[in-house]
Amino acid sequence: MLRIERVAGPDLHPHIPALARLRQTVFQDWPYLYKGSAAHEQDYLHVYANSPRAALVVAWDGVVPVGLATCLPLQDETPNI
Repeated sequence: MLRIERVAGPDLHPHIPALARLRQTVFQDWPYLYKGSAAHEQDYLHVYANSPRAALVVAWDGVVPVGLATCLPLQDETPNI
């Protein structure tokens, strides 16, 4: 049974490695064809963990994340955005 949970702020830190793996898996296939690294994905997710206004909604199958939606205010984004 899937569990849907909102994760934000410091509560996100322990989940970053698993969520980074999920992002790599999803984004490597069509239509994205993205070849990101685990380190890049973890750095990207730390932006969300460090923003007090960001949130992630995670779908869990047991302890494994199987789905992810993110929201982040643009002013909390990195300078390249």
